[in-house]
Amino acid sequence: MPDTSSPSAPTSAPPPFPTPESLRAAHADLLRRRRFNDDASESVKEQFLEEVRTFIERGRSTGVLLESDEERSNAQTLLNYWSNALCHAGQSVTDALLAEFDDSQAPELEDGLCPYRSLDTDVQVNSGIFHGWKRLIQDCLDKLGENCLVAVVGATGSGRSSLVRDGLLPSLRFWRSFFKAFCIHR
Repeated sequence: MPDTSSPSAPTSAPPPFPTPESLRAAHADLLRRRRFNDDASESVKEQFLEEVRTFIERGRSTGVLLESDEERSNAQTLLNYWSNALCHAGQSVTDALLAEFDDSQAPELEDGLCPYRSLDTDVQVNSGIFHGWKRLIQDCLDKLGENCLVAVVGATGSGRSSLVRDGLLPSLRFWRSFFKAFCIHR
């Protein structure tokens, strides 16, 4: 009969958050739940604090995926927040420093799926690939209908040219031919 009195093997570290967005979403979820934690039972409070510890561990390991200083700073701020929350709750504070970036852990991305085509001049070839931008394109078209002018602004590399050339222009070409046909038949 196996000996079950010995402690089980240590569990592996929790997986990192796959993206900075998922780290922020988990942070926001903990914040929402923290508001209602004051009136909770001790067992519920302890379970919440354990989830905070898990968040910090997962956040630490997410550091291997975060290359930019801005992403790392934002993530470290979230870890510091929850580390301080544990301290204020009288809990032992785990190491809350981000792991060093490891480029071998970065996901492989296919160049063909890049949504930023600003250096590509063949609009017709690319015009069907902006599936995630439909709402943004529609918002721009709505603003054009209201104001006859839309300013597309954003940081370098944010996709302004791609939005205009591969999203708005093909849409406007479609509507222009529709309105020409409408005006002729009217």
